[in-house]
Amino acid sequence: MPPKKAKGPGAGDEGYDPSEFLRSYKKVVRELNPTLDEATAQHFDEAQRTVVAAMGDLEEEPMPVAFNFVGRLGPGPTRCMRHALLGSGPGLNASAFPYRPLTTLTFRGCGIQDGGATNIAEILKPSAAACQGNGVQLTSLTITEDSLTKAGYEALSVGLAANTLLTELKLDYNPTLDDTATRVLCAGLWMKLNLSVLSLQFCR
Repeated sequence: MPPKKAKGPGAGDEGYDPSEFLRSYKKVVRELNPTLDEATAQHFDEAQRTVVAAMGDLEEEPMPVAFNFVGRLGPGPTRCMRHALLGSGPGLNASAFPYRPLTTLTFRGCGIQDGGATNIAEILKPSAAACQGNGVQLTSLTITEDSLTKAGYEALSVGLAANTLLTELKLDYNPTLDDTATRVLCAGLWMKLNLSVLSLQFCR
């Protein structure tokens, strides 16, 4: 008899369940924001809807490899999303895991700002888990229609410089991505032979 094929990871396995990512996100939000005024609470409620929508239809694709954030998110919720994706941070214990299937992150008009860019850069950096093939290993990143400053692009540049897996980077429709910001980014992209797609369309 031929040997049985090894069973691949499923949506219920550790690190492969998007609902666990969402639970982790909510835990981090509560830990970092124990008391919220009405306006801030409303913002986080709106951001949570954006996070849920980013995962897509889990009935059709129970283990999505792409999270597509569209609409208001902001730097605070982006920080919470980062911790939930990596499975470590405020409010999370040793039972939390990174969301391992993820290969693609997209942010369209999310207003992540410099703080959000700094947290996305942390996702790009290799960790011990990622080096062992058990962490988040992005191959595609898109950030469009945002308002990063030089500080945000510098943070991304540091993350890009440390990353060896990303093959696609799209930063279209960012009005603040001028010649100076582009030079800052290029410092992180120098000799990145793994990157095959770089799109900076409709920027300054």
